[in-house]
Amino acid sequence: MTELTPDRCLHELFEERARLNPDALAVVDARIRVTYAELDALADRVARALGEVAPETLVGVLADRSVHAVAAFLGVLKAGGAYVPVDPANPPHRLTYLLADAGVTTVLSRGEHQVPEGPWAVVRLDADLPYGERGNTAHQDNLAYAIYTSGSTGAPKGVLVSHRQIVLSTLAQFAYDRPDPGVFLLLPSLSFDAAADGLYWTLLSGGTVVLPGEQILLDPLALRDLIAREQVTHSDCTPSLYSLILGEDAAGLSSLRCVKVGGEACPPDLLRRHHALLPDAVLVNNYGPTEATVWATTYLSRSARLPGATVPIGAPIPHARVYLLDDRMERVPAGETGELYIAGAGVARGYLGRGGLTAERFLPDPFHGGERMYRTGDLAREGAEGLIEFAGRTDDQVKIRGYRIELGEIENALTEHEQVLVAAVVAHDLDGATPQLVAYVQSTADPETLRDFLSDRLPTHLIPRHIVVVERFPRTVSGKVDKAALPRPEAVREYVEPRTELEVKVAAMVGEILELRGTERVGLTDNLFDLGASSLHISQLALRIWTELGAMVAVHALFEIPTVAGTALAIEALALKDTNAWDLDRLAEECALDPSIDATGLPHARLTDPRTVLMTGVTGYLGAHLLERVLRTTRAEVFCLVRASDPAAGLVRIRDTMAAYRIEADLDRVRVVVGDLGEPRLGLSERLWDELAERVDVIFHNGALVNFLFPYSKLKAPNVEGTVEILRLASTTTVKAVHYVSSIDSFLNTGIRRPFLEDPPLSPAEVPDGYPRSKYVAEQRVIAARERGIPACVYRTGMIIGHTVSGATAPDYMLLQIKGMLIFGVVPAAEGLVDAIPVDFAAQAIATIASRPDSLGHSFHLWNPQMTTFEQVYEWIRSYGYIFESASEQAVMEKVLTIELDNPLFPLLPLYADPKWRDQPEDLQPARAAQVDVRQELANTLRAIEGTGLVCAPLTEEYVHGSIDFMVETGFLDAPQVQRARLTRGD
Repeated sequence: MTELTPDRCLHELFEERARLNPDALAVVDARIRVTYAELDALADRVARALGEVAPETLVGVLADRSVHAVAAFLGVLKAGGAYVPVDPANPPHRLTYLLADAGVTTVLSRGEHQVPEGPWAVVRLDADLPYGERGNTAHQDNLAYAIYTSGSTGAPKGVLVSHRQIVLSTLAQFAYDRPDPGVFLLLPSLSFDAAADGLYWTLLSGGTVVLPGEQILLDPLALRDLIAREQVTHSDCTPSLYSLILGEDAAGLSSLRCVKVGGEACPPDLLRRHHALLPDAVLVNNYGPTEATVWATTYLSRSARLPGATVPIGAPIPHARVYLLDDRMERVPAGETGELYIAGAGVARGYLGRGGLTAERFLPDPFHGGERMYRTGDLAREGAEGLIEFAGRTDDQVKIRGYRIELGEIENALTEHEQVLVAAVVAHDLDGATPQLVAYVQSTADPETLRDFLSDRLPTHLIPRHIVVVERFPRTVSGKVDKAALPRPEAVREYVEPRTELEVKVAAMVGEILELRGTERVGLTDNLFDLGASSLHISQLALRIWTELGAMVAVHALFEIPTVAGTALAIEALALKDTNAWDLDRLAEECALDPSIDATGLPHARLTDPRTVLMTGVTGYLGAHLLERVLRTTRAEVFCLVRASDPAAGLVRIRDTMAAYRIEADLDRVRVVVGDLGEPRLGLSERLWDELAERVDVIFHNGALVNFLFPYSKLKAPNVEGTVEILRLASTTTVKAVHYVSSIDSFLNTGIRRPFLEDPPLSPAEVPDGYPRSKYVAEQRVIAARERGIPACVYRTGMIIGHTVSGATAPDYMLLQIKGMLIFGVVPAAEGLVDAIPVDFAAQAIATIASRPDSLGHSFHLWNPQMTTFEQVYEWIRSYGYIFESASEQAVMEKVLTIELDNPLFPLLPLYADPKWRDQPEDLQPARAAQVDVRQELANTLRAIEGTGLVCAPLTEEYVHGSIDFMVETGFLDAPQVQRARLTRGD
């Protein structure tokens, strides 16, 4: 065949294929089947009936799913014109509008369709059309078609696409390593540009296009039968339709080799289900508006592995460029959301007769002089592996209670649930009150299950107030969800009026923070989270109480009593100095271990040379590095406890974490166990629990919920009871070694004074709060288990930061503070010491110590024997290029009180306002540290790693700069020049 190039018109390329394969089957519809020669001849007759049509002349086509409609497209092109495909299923008034707006003088249609009256001639495609030659003066830069699209608002508008653009779009199909279509099941309406994707790819490849009848299209089972009957190899449809076709088994679908989806977000579960049922078929997720000629980016999936949490829309196709820009038309850093612009040769000419709208949406390309780009109105981000992830629509962005919310983000999260087929989220004004998020799902899961599922993935302000299960979704003519037709839920809430002056003040604060309006009021007993509050709002409330009422209410107290009445009681309790119901006796009682946990008399597993290991927390920073070390230093099979919908999804989470921290590891020996530290028996089935009890030799327990804002009651289940379940497993069937990762907080938040020794019992002088309390209690229960025969090690870590080679760093609370402070160029003057160790040292030390029999039953401190000061760290940050001042506590607090919700420091404000949390512990002040022999505090650790060559690297300028490199590259920190520019502008 003559080389496929964009310098030829579309119909010329088809004619060449028809000459090469005249007897091959070209198109099959519900009535007839035609070969390439027959289709070419029928198109010639259409062209003859039209006569010579001047280039740029538009011809209407009532485009049903028929051979005649395809012949009409080709015939119009052969005659020299451009076709306007219109779905005959449209209401008459819409048909009239589309044909009139296009200015057509001729309409092509099969006889069964009623063509509305208008200033156009009608040519019946199934009539006896004339034979003969036809002329054609069109060239590749003339129009090929105009397709009408409604977009998100406004009247339908015709998008003008040239031969060169649709040919380029079609030729791009051949640029990927995937099979050319043998038999293509074309599911989109021929009036949409999505149909051009499969139609012309197939016809230029010599394959067969199958057009299903309207009734079959509505029946997924009938479509499965059609796929089996025609031995379909390729298909293209929306993810929601493909999910229905795929079902739960592959019966009748074995011929498929390539399935293309697009038009809406592709759920991760659909991708996993596809590869489980059709392992030999590639799944392609395409993205592209009509204005970019069918498609602009693509993601080819050959396995169930995902590069990130969502199915990406991939990378630009050969002739396209994609930009993610902010409001200033500047590129956004990787990982941040920007508006998606498409440039390149595929950008359409513009809108028919809409010069103003064309100028608004088709803009000069600021990066390629003389070219244009199309403003999609879509939001996206550059995710894992540099692939683009769809993040919603700008017109799907709503603002509720101070938050800009992307409805698409919530929809994507819902469709990750394996029982959700389709999801749509809208913001409803119920009874004239503040807009509320309402999610609609086609699902077998109940709303509470889905709400719990979302709470693990989204912040509180993104959790819908209502989740409505619908049997099916109303859809537009294009097949997309019609949100305007979804039913409105009723708003029902009993209002209890605040009684005291304090309650009235608190209610007013809550109303202002949540930006309530209309008839919505804050009642005495309303749960603030039900009103839409998030952890940020609770932080803001605590700050308002502190600044306006002079009361320092702990954030965790507000979490435990999230009502106006409860908050008022907490404030009054402060006035009575009754701020802590816990004393040291109650703390000691809390540390008692369940008497049923006892390993006395049980046979020992292989405690230091394991065949099987269980690990928790492997999707965290230290846990991922520790997993790499265990895989490297042992030959054990490694079970990893992960919260996920299924093992495949859990493995994806592990791989994503490894990739994010630039860890290279062979995971062939990893087996994912889906579970939850916060559930009895770790959320495992009895069979799986028994299997682990029988097989596991060693347990590395690093998992925990790390949140300094949460109260102890919210952290107890995962952090304390989860540890108890680990100990229970360690004392079932065989005695297993347990390696528990604790924290230096066991000392710093309990009033214990230096020297901090490893093995002696801890004698707290104060009761810790929140997260430190959870770690202290869990650690004490682990130590108690030693006395009952469980060989348990405790590793108390300090701050863990960047890898000495890759620089990979995980944002912790100190780094969040620094990031937030850099935004306004001020940091608090600090004389204290920074106790930070490289993550690779921490992981290697734990793995090394765990392999020594004489380590079992002891505690180990993973601290840096060569601490440095905060001021020195600040100097190294300055030498990287950032500008900021060290200021007094008062000056910093004046800045802090002005920050906005999007500042990274905002969630920490109530903590920062608490001197107990904010001030550097006395035991980490240089004067106190100088009186302590740190080697005495690290005696067990230094003895265990002696002779191994393992040394904790000190903090240096080069090391700190390597960690900052990573944080800038991954978008956690702005580059210094960006930070300096913002401070100069006063942003």
